[in-house]
Amino acid sequence: MNQPYNPAIVGGRYRVTEVLRTGEGSDTIAALDVRDDREVVLKRVRFASRGEMARLKAAHRVLGELDSPHVAASTDLVEGRRDSWIVFDRVSGVDLETYWSLLPIGMDSSFEERWAVASPLVTSILMGLEAMHRSDLPHLDLSPANVRVDPLGVARVVGLGMGLDDSDDAEGFDVTLLTRSGLGYQAPEVVERDGEGYLSDQWSLGALMYFLIAGRKPVEGRSADELQEAYERGSVRPCREHCSGVPVDLDDAVLKMLSWNPGRRFGDLSEVRKALGSLLVPAPEDSAQVWASTPAPAVGRDPFLSFLRKRLSSLRQREGSVVRLEGPAGAGKSRLVDLWRDLAETSGDVDVHVASCRPGVPRTVLSGWFSPPRTNIDLPPPSDLVDRALKELNKPTVLLLDGLEELDSICWARIRRTAVAALEGSTAFPILLVLVGRAVPDLGQLPAGSASRVFSVALPPLVTSDVVQLLRPETGDEDDRELVEGVAGTLCMEAGGNPSALMGLLLAGERDGSLVRSGRRWIPKVGGRIDESFPEIDPPERHEVLGYLSALGSSAPVRQLLDCIPVRRDRSAAVLVWAADRGHISFRWAAGHWFVSIEGRAPDTSTLEDLRGVYRRAALWLELNERVGGLGAEKAADYWREAGENARAAGAYLRASDAEASIGSHADARRLQQLGNALSARSARAG
Repeated sequence: MNQPYNPAIVGGRYRVTEVLRTGEGSDTIAALDVRDDREVVLKRVRFASRGEMARLKAAHRVLGELDSPHVAASTDLVEGRRDSWIVFDRVSGVDLETYWSLLPIGMDSSFEERWAVASPLVTSILMGLEAMHRSDLPHLDLSPANVRVDPLGVARVVGLGMGLDDSDDAEGFDVTLLTRSGLGYQAPEVVERDGEGYLSDQWSLGALMYFLIAGRKPVEGRSADELQEAYERGSVRPCREHCSGVPVDLDDAVLKMLSWNPGRRFGDLSEVRKALGSLLVPAPEDSAQVWASTPAPAVGRDPFLSFLRKRLSSLRQREGSVVRLEGPAGAGKSRLVDLWRDLAETSGDVDVHVASCRPGVPRTVLSGWFSPPRTNIDLPPPSDLVDRALKELNKPTVLLLDGLEELDSICWARIRRTAVAALEGSTAFPILLVLVGRAVPDLGQLPAGSASRVFSVALPPLVTSDVVQLLRPETGDEDDRELVEGVAGTLCMEAGGNPSALMGLLLAGERDGSLVRSGRRWIPKVGGRIDESFPEIDPPERHEVLGYLSALGSSAPVRQLLDCIPVRRDRSAAVLVWAADRGHISFRWAAGHWFVSIEGRAPDTSTLEDLRGVYRRAALWLELNERVGGLGAEKAADYWREAGENARAAGAYLRASDAEASIGSHADARRLQQLGNALSARSARAG
């Protein structure tokens, strides 16, 4: 948060961590429940009227008992003298609009490509709204901001609209409802202040479907006046005018849901479901997998936070240092980097840069901090290239560089020279350089007298008392507390103290029912484990999914795989679960993504369908999700080339060339430039 939120603690229990949205009458904030150690979201209603208070109480009662996987649960209601707060579980993932923007879907995508992803989302939202309506609770504020989608593509309805205040007798078009939250997703009767209810939710659902199919909102406007004019037209254009191939039955159903007259809409959501029929596919089931789950709290790492505070104190005294953090896979190195980043960012006037080698793309570790002035790529890079780059740093700087086991010689030469400069104190501002990886190359000869400022850190394995912090008893009974101690000891022994292995065991317990997740901790259950003698069925799509993974490369982001291959997400996820349990694949967190890698012999790809389409979507996915200044563009270019789109491949190779030039890798910049120019010329001749 840029400025402290008032109050900082709500109800003596919820510590505010982030302001998500603010408005005239209400705010939405993220907080930590310090009693149960869980992340929550609070909706604050200022000076709640009698009608608003009644709705809050009804919502808390319904959403606290609903137990629907498609609706965020309410866990508490705090009634204050002036303001009231309804508390929800914080749902993992991103809002619907952000999720959609990161998919490999463009305005030229076919209806089939759009609906393959949209249908399970629509199914999830529809199921969530139906569950609320069956309990006599309309949502009244359904929009992309109030739908969260996790990495598996499971959508959940979150938040709650307060509705029109019965004590407010104003009439006519209410611009504030549009500019505050709905932005064209609110039903006409809501913005006209002419009543609202269950059919208003149906209109908003239709608006979301319109957005997912047509790529735009049904009611558009860049200003409140334009939105008002669009609403006053009283109708929307059919989806098929914006996206060819939309089935007539689906288009007609969406237009009926978007009727301006509520009486012309479907009678209820069950009629919507019937009208959509086979167009709806089952919503994916939530999967307790490491790549789709909220991480557990970091435990047993307090001494390392104290260690970094000392290094930051030295940095403020203009003393640079180098820290080497090495450890085996799954030891929690990247998680500690996240904790160190958070600590450094709140420590004062320092710049913090976090960069990581992506699997197979090591030079992304230079992204964001290594930017020397450009020089001619036809000449060798200057001998003082690194010194020129470090002159661009204009504050005391913390560099957290992860995944260094992937390093190549180009990267290491630049990083090692940075380490020497940090220890020499030859830069205008001091540098704290943290080198992290399963293996970090030896720094070699260092400046005289600098040995005391080079630190080697190793993470010890977790112990039973650490694991106890991740569990909580179901009740306060002595038997339940003893169960926690026993389960913690068993889990710690089976995991060998490895945090990643421990997380795998916790999630396995979640899947088989022996553990129940509660916020960021787990509750051991007696007798919850299923009969493991039941035969397991190999998923029929296993060869197909693993074949596509092999086609994308030996390692790929999990979300890229799920988003780009022509297999239903829930079936793809089932294959990943099956393959991970058998050691055919492994998962790894790197550069802000969960990656999945094939272990052993690569599957056959010769019988796969639509490989060109997969490569096209994979290239687009990388370009939409690229956050490393073009240093990963060569992979996207390779995909475009496999897809047969030489013009787009040429553009990607030239972006990659520019990125390599920006870090002084002139030989690779020339190579990629030549590739890009050759493909561009070939595309021009073909066109």
